[in-house]
Amino acid sequence: MIPALPADRDDEEGDEYEIEAILDARKDTATNRLGYLVKWKNYSDTHNSWVDEEDAVNAPDLIKAFWMNQSQRIAAGVQSVSAPVREATGEAEASGSTAKKRGRSSRVKVQKDRDSAPPPAKKARKSTGEKNDSS
Repeated sequence: MIPALPADRDDEEGDEYEIEAILDARKDTATNRLGYLVKWKNYSDTHNSWVDEEDAVNAPDLIKAFWMNQSQRIAAGVQSVSAPVREATGEAEASGSTAKKRGRSSRVKVQKDRDSAPPPAKKARKSTGEKNDSS
């Protein structure tokens, strides 16, 4: 969503908006294209919006500066604004264990007093007496 121009900024050529800064970037999985979160010049932060990479082609210096800043952040170990950091519980770190496995729990039950007894024999299926012959 591109904000409306202020009343004192009506251009004869049409609405032209200037990007002040690139705040974040993300890839649209449906279109496989980049989108940029932009700060519009002369507008408050409430007007920040996501634009397609084609709509930001007039700001190549800002895009280059954004990606340079991102590479420095990655080298320093700082995550992107759009990728929130998940805090680990101190319990797992203290014990040195790995993350809890997910999935179905085991259904093995401990048998009391029957540990040495063999499992019961399987029952045979009853026959219906019909032969399934397709010829």
